[in-house]
Amino acid sequence: SKTRSSRGKSFGYQILGFGSGGVALGDQGLFAGGDLAPGYSNVIDYIDFSSLGNATDFGDLTVAVYMANNGAVGSTTRGLFAGGGDGTGTGTNVISYITLKTSGNATDFGDLTQAGRAMGAGISSSTRGVFGPRRHTPSPTPHNDNIFDYVTIASTGNATDFGDATVDAANDAGACSSTRGLRAGGNLNTQPGGESTNVVDYITIASVGNATDFGDLSIILNNTGGLSTSTRAVFAGGTSNSGSSPYGVEQNSIDYFTIASTGNATDFGDLTVATAAQGCSNATLGAISENSDSPVGSMSQITIASTGNSVNFGDLSVARATQATGSSAHGGIQ
Repeated sequence: SKTRSSRGKSFGYQILGFGSGGVALGDQGLFAGGDLAPGYSNVIDYIDFSSLGNATDFGDLTVAVYMANNGAVGSTTRGLFAGGGDGTGTGTNVISYITLKTSGNATDFGDLTQAGRAMGAGISSSTRGVFGPRRHTPSPTPHNDNIFDYVTIASTGNATDFGDATVDAANDAGACSSTRGLRAGGNLNTQPGGESTNVVDYITIASVGNATDFGDLSIILNNTGGLSTSTRAVFAGGTSNSGSSPYGVEQNSIDYFTIASTGNATDFGDLTVATAAQGCSNATLGAISENSDSPVGSMSQITIASTGNSVNFGDLSVARATQATGSSAHGGIQ
C-alpha cells in the first residue's frame, strides 16, 4: 500500500488530455491523504455516491500529509488540496490539484499565504476556493490562526488573503451553498486539553471580508465532518473536548443547518459509530469517513434532505484517518 510520497513539491501528472490511460469517472467523492499512525499518506481515493462499496485509488497527492485534515475545495472540473501536516512543526503550504472525472496524480497549483496543519475547512463556489483557519507553529506552544485564504480554481497560482474567521480554530469543518460558506467548530488550542468550540460562522464566497457569526453546533466539537447540498449544511461526528484532556471524547451526533438562514443546529441523527470524521457530498447524498476503531477508514452514508442515522457505505482503499474530502458535485456547485 502507498504510505509516503518521495516527490516533495515536484509535479505529478495530469492524465486528462495526455493519453496516459486514465479512467473516466462519474459523480465522485474524494478522500485524500491522511494519518496512518505511524506515518502519513499521499493516497487519493474516490467513490461513486450512487453505489455503496469500497473506495478506489484515484492517484497521489504531490505531498504526503496527515494530522487532522488538509483543506479541500473544487469546481465541477478541478479539485484542490491544501496544507496539512508533513512531518514538520508548521505543516506545508502546498496547494495541489487534480482534474476531476479522470483518475491521475495531483499537480502543483501554488502556495497558501501561510503554511498550516489541522486545516479542515474547505469552501468553494464553481469558481473560487476558500481555505480556512489552521495551526501553523510547532510545539510546545502551537498557535492557531483565523485566516481564510482564497484562490481562483481555474487558474494556478498562490492564494490571497480573504479575511478572518470569528475564532482562531484549527481542526474545523466547512460546508457551503453556491454563495455562502459555513465554517464550524474547531480546536481553540487552549491548554491543557485544546478546548473545542461550537461556534459556526459564515462568509459570502464571492466577496472578500471577515466572517460573521451564524449560530452554534449542538455541542462543542473539533474534527467534525462537513458536507452540504445547495440548501442544507450537515456536520457529522467529531471530538468534544472541554479542555480537561488531551483528546476529548468522540461523538456520533449529526447536526444540520439551513444555509440561507442563520441560527443554531438542529439534530439530524447519528453516525454508525462515535468518531472524528470527514465528509463530502453530491446533490442528494453525503459520504462520511469514520476515523475511530470502526475500523479506521470505514465510510457511512446519509440522504441529506431526510434526517436519520447514517448507514454503512464501505471502506477506503488504504485504512487511514483524517483525510481531506471533496467531490465533483458538492453543495456549492449544484
